[in-house]
Amino acid sequence: MSLLKSISLHLYCKGILFFLLSISFNSLAQGLCDLTNGAEAGGFDAPAYACIGERIDVKDKSGGMDIKYIFGYSGQPASQLPSIPSESGPNSNWEFLESKQFLILQYGTKNGKPMYACKTVVVQKGIDFSYNLCNVGVIPGDTKISGKFSLQIPKQKKEMPGYTIKYNLGAVIDIGVPYTNLPFNSSAQQIEMPITLNVFAIDMNGKKICESKEVISGVQSNPFKPQITKLEVIEPNKAMLTLTGAKSGTKYSLYRAENNRDYAASKTKIDELYAGTILVDLPDSSKSYCFMVERPTSCGDWEETPDVCTILLDTIDNQITKNILNWTNHPDLIFNTILPPSMASRSVTPKLLKETVGESKVSIPLSGSYPPYTDDINCKKNYCYQVSAEIKDSYSSLNYNAISLSLKRCVNQGGIKPPPITDLLTTVDNLLVNVNYSDNSGWFLKRDSCHLFQNINGIYTKIKSVAFQDNFSIASLFPNEQSYCFKIGYTDECGNNSKLSPEICTIFLDFDGTSLFWTSNLPFSPDPIQKYEIEEVSNSPSIISVKNGAEHKEELDLSFQEEKIKYRVRAVDSNLKLSNSNIIEVSPEFRLYIPNAFTPNGDTFNPTLSVFGKKNMISEFKLEIFDRWGRQLIVFHDKDFKWDGTIDNKPVESGIYALKISAHLVNGNTYLLNNNLVILR
Repeated sequence: MSLLKSISLHLYCKGILFFLLSISFNSLAQGLCDLTNGAEAGGFDAPAYACIGERIDVKDKSGGMDIKYIFGYSGQPASQLPSIPSESGPNSNWEFLESKQFLILQYGTKNGKPMYACKTVVVQKGIDFSYNLCNVGVIPGDTKISGKFSLQIPKQKKEMPGYTIKYNLGAVIDIGVPYTNLPFNSSAQQIEMPITLNVFAIDMNGKKICESKEVISGVQSNPFKPQITKLEVIEPNKAMLTLTGAKSGTKYSLYRAENNRDYAASKTKIDELYAGTILVDLPDSSKSYCFMVERPTSCGDWEETPDVCTILLDTIDNQITKNILNWTNHPDLIFNTILPPSMASRSVTPKLLKETVGESKVSIPLSGSYPPYTDDINCKKNYCYQVSAEIKDSYSSLNYNAISLSLKRCVNQGGIKPPPITDLLTTVDNLLVNVNYSDNSGWFLKRDSCHLFQNINGIYTKIKSVAFQDNFSIASLFPNEQSYCFKIGYTDECGNNSKLSPEICTIFLDFDGTSLFWTSNLPFSPDPIQKYEIEEVSNSPSIISVKNGAEHKEELDLSFQEEKIKYRVRAVDSNLKLSNSNIIEVSPEFRLYIPNAFTPNGDTFNPTLSVFGKKNMISEFKLEIFDRWGRQLIVFHDKDFKWDGTIDNKPVESGIYALKISAHLVNGNTYLLNNNLVILR
């Protein structure tokens, strides 16, 4: 028997067009298809299914006028139709260029009214099939190649009830395969190449649609040879593998091995699969893994792919103004073959894919001794990196192309925290709170600004920013009422925000009537408080007491104090760093003494009556003496008075009298005293 020159595959449909789909007309935007507002119904014939690149015909059945068609209507109102590209009728045709569901709108006029009609067409890529092919040899005395061929037709993605699949080995001999027998795998048959394979469908009107012509010229050009075209690490323990080849027939066996690729020792079968994209496991995220597939051929041997390996992008050392990358290169040898170099060769072209977040992506050739790779960067921007390898293999007279991509790793500059400033203090100058600092961070980048954070309800909140090296002054606080705690931080020229400093707090000084007391929080850093100096603030300030750093109280003796006195506390560290508290004013306790008896009898013992005490605190004074019947005998307004027991130069009688003192003090208080007074003669 002579070798066949062509193979034709025919798909016939009984009563329905190619690829019956469960499609709801309502799944597309209807708009004018609903025939609202009294519109007339149009009508036209159009296929329900088509394939990409085929021109479909529409034929008018409406009887309307001024007919046009929109191929790809999406529910626009009638007012917008003139601005939408259309084809004039009554009949028309159209070529769809993508695989999806389209809505065809017919519009015009009928009976003096607007007319509309719609139909849905589903556009497919074509018939799904594959074949297995191997070379047998060259035909003696001819340039043609002898080979073995077997056809595989899987069960189609969409139901095809009523279809009969036919293919022939020549011009007239057809072999039919009912749809219910899918998937179909023909037996291996010897062919002479080159040869053409035709695949198409016949619609309900006998029209040929979705025709595919495949010239089979040898194993080298077989579009269904297995090939790993892409391997991308998408998670530390997951990679996406893309395999081209057959989608039916015998499945491919997928193998995985560690990157030393001793397949005899470590090759592990992890799956059986057809061509497509699958997720594969990477058991150890710190290792690189290699993958290959194989399956038996029609000739009784095996077809297999060269191995493709993951690229392990190990680390990115972010050094603020540069990133240093390390990774594991893709192997430049094919390890899953024992073929000599003349029959198996590989070239690997590595590249670094660099993305400036929010901006451009660039591809950087990695020629030379990489890794590591040092990338000088703008420290105010964020970057993502992937290492890729374009792999070109020549293997058993076949050519393969693949790309391997590492895990995409990103560097966020905002994650860098420069060291804190620890040399700082806070002090109170009258009612002004100051925070001063000296930069001892040791950070190697220029610092642009410094920020003051205040403890507000337990949370440190930024309240002020200044140019770096400027100190802080805050006039909006009330240091006479409480202590305030702060931390500072800075921002460098790259936008990195430092760690915050230790906490420092103002010293709050108060008085409880007998003692001065103050808060114990540290007002400076890094050294502890060595001592407190209690200072009397006046025109000539003087230190009245010194306490150690653990003491926070000073008792005052106000017995002889007649004027207000201002005090403050000063904390001192071992380096003589000073921090002042608020100033507090202490008013002396008013006390007045007067005898309850005196003897104006001419001797020298207790001859007069007068008052003693802190008379300088009195602004107004009144002393009254009453007899036993409540009659006022005498009154004094001079706080320095002296009474000798006479009224109008006449001595009063011995006895018991009532005494009443009322005084207004300079601090605004009032002093009252009611007492008995005994006069003895």
